[in-house]
Amino acid sequence: MKPILLIDDEPINHQLVAHALQPLEHELVFANNGKDGITQARLSDPSAIITDVMMPDINGYEVTRQLRRESRFAHVPILILTAQSGLQDKLKAFEAGADDHLSKPFESAELLARVSALLRRSEAGPGGSGQASPAERARLIAVHSLRGGTGSSTLVVNLGVGLAALWPNSTVVLDLTMTAGQVALMLNSALRRTWADLARFKAGELDLDALQSVIGSHESGLYFIAAPTFPSQAEALGKESFATALQLLKEQFGYVVADLPHDFSEIALQALDAADVILMVASPDMASIRATSAALDTYTKLGYPNSRGGIGSTGGFCLPSEQGRAEKGEAAPPNRGLDAGLSPIL
Repeated sequence: MKPILLIDDEPINHQLVAHALQPLEHELVFANNGKDGITQARLSDPSAIITDVMMPDINGYEVTRQLRRESRFAHVPILILTAQSGLQDKLKAFEAGADDHLSKPFESAELLARVSALLRRSEAGPGGSGQASPAERARLIAVHSLRGGTGSSTLVVNLGVGLAALWPNSTVVLDLTMTAGQVALMLNSALRRTWADLARFKAGELDLDALQSVIGSHESGLYFIAAPTFPSQAEALGKESFATALQLLKEQFGYVVADLPHDFSEIALQALDAADVILMVASPDMASIRATSAALDTYTKLGYPNSRGGIGSTGGFCLPSEQGRAEKGEAAPPNRGLDAGLSPIL
């Protein structure tokens, strides 16, 4: 069981918090100032962090901001515990990235209830203790078709909603059709931010905070990143930035479902190379069959295995692609509910 970290320069508060949280049976780790708190967070990998605001070196707001910049702390619950109880103080806490705010002096029962609720939400949501470890990262399912109009986006959205219904907060859908995105429309969600908002980040600058700013959520529990609706709004996302985005997403979610463009563009190839499963969608007409044949030929030339592939007359087949993992010497993740070799859709 991971410890709970308390950052406070008053030793008496260490004792009061320890007494209040005793029923949780978590080990408590203490730090006496902000800088030590950040160091202790990196060393102890806490399940939750409680921090005071007024401290000798850096205040609790800055501690929270610095921790949130690191992807490993993006979803760790942070509660700000302080004598400052005004509305503006609470707003500062939430703007810094805190999950909750509690004023001193506090009731032990209230602190216990708030921390317990934060731990429950953390365990249920992305990045919680139920998150895949690096050896058990998400399965990336790439849905691909060289011919438009075969229902790829519809399949992606329904697959994502279905996975989210089985495992809440576990799935994110990526709309990679950068010039004519449809996923947000199909989810009846407002198009606030898209992949285009990440185009301004240079290689190496993209982090989890920036990525989270473009992730939308649906009432079903499905998360998604939308593509721009119109070609005029599309901006090229750099190869390294997209690779970083995929890596971060696979550390935060159980399943990543990608709706690929109808081609072998750079972004499509990146997603195909990284995919654990390639789902090709076809329809029973000559043009679609020809496009499917061309895609299969290209997959073969790219070295994607087809030992567990299949094709249906009106649907598609699934093809596991472990090339990326094999080249990196990584083991394939264990099956977390979706078989890597799906049956043909007929």
